[in-house]
Amino acid sequence: MNGDEPGDGGYVASRRPTPLTLGYTKRWTMSDEFKFDLRAKRIRLTDDDLVSALTDAAKAFEGAYFSSPRYDALPGERPHSATIIERFGSWMKALALVGVHGGRVRLHSPEQLIANLEAVWRRLAEVYKL
Repeated sequence: MNGDEPGDGGYVASRRPTPLTLGYTKRWTMSDEFKFDLRAKRIRLTDDDLVSALTDAAKAFEGAYFSSPRYDALPGERPHSATIIERFGSWMKALALVGVHGGRVRLHSPEQLIANLEAVWRRLAEVYKL
């Protein structure tokens, strides 16, 4: 038997293609040694694959900033934005790799935000007699 027929000890695991699997198919038999490692990172797409997808998207947006939902809404198959964010640390860092800059600019420092939160809390404490 060649491993392609049911009941002969072979198994073909195929899944519906997704942006992460891109139609990945694995062939194994019961005699294959299985090792399970929780810490192992499964990388099916290289950094170059992800950068290439971002470069293509940047061309579609003519070099202007685009958000991850706008990237995911582009037609065609491409790696999901979550994969890109996980690999490069943030959407902004990933876009910087392909020369796209912009997006939301943080105007307040953490100290200013905490001071504002404290002022609002004090005001509410006065109003509600907390």
